[in-house]
Amino acid sequence: MNLLEELGIAVDARDLGLRVVLHSRAEDENDRECMHLFFWVDRWAGTPVIAEPDKCTELVWADMDQVPTDAVDYVLTALLALWAETPPSTVRGWPEA
Repeated sequence: MNLLEELGIAVDARDLGLRVVLHSRAEDENDRECMHLFFWVDRWAGTPVIAEPDKCTELVWADMDQVPTDAVDYVLTALLALWAETPPSTVRGWPEA
């Protein structure tokens, strides 16, 4: 699997594991739905870099209690689900049932 466009690294599909499926509703004028897939990567080739500098301000390794305050909200939702070891699917932006 090639992640060169985003991170400048290459990953063998055998080193990936799907960890979180996030179904979210955007809180913007388009009111669109999104399905985000978050994978755990055990090994990769290359050094992770910001390969799309117009879409990202920084790339950091951070402990969960030190996630940057400007992290994208849906990414933070997924990270919190990973950290809490919740079931592999979660939702964001939908009204409470």
